[in-house]
Amino acid sequence: MSSSTTSGRVVVLAGGLSPERDVSLRSGRRVAEALRVAGLTVDVLDADAGLLASLAADRPVCVVPLLHGAPGEDGAVRGVLEALGLPYVGSTPEVCRTSFDKPVASARVRAAGI
Repeated sequence: MSSSTTSGRVVVLAGGLSPERDVSLRSGRRVAEALRVAGLTVDVLDADAGLLASLAADRPVCVVPLLHGAPGEDGAVRGVLEALGLPYVGSTPEVCRTSFDKPVASARVRAAGI
């Protein structure tokens, strides 16, 4: 995908409040840089109190959630993005919830014969 075929900006969500905040910020910077090299306009936003207002004021063409820990991995953030009608990269909230709950995920894997 190049900037000539895509208008607008991509938002990478990084940081947040999890104990893995620093890892998320580093991942976010790396992904943002790779997207810029590919010719896209990219902003890295933190999942803080101003996030929803920022997304509403300047809607991105796509969101790349790179938040670690429960809020980023349990489907909650993706659910908010869906409620806002924002496209994002990754699994649906339901799939995230299932995979985040290890006993449920393990039971599903066993039921599939894996």
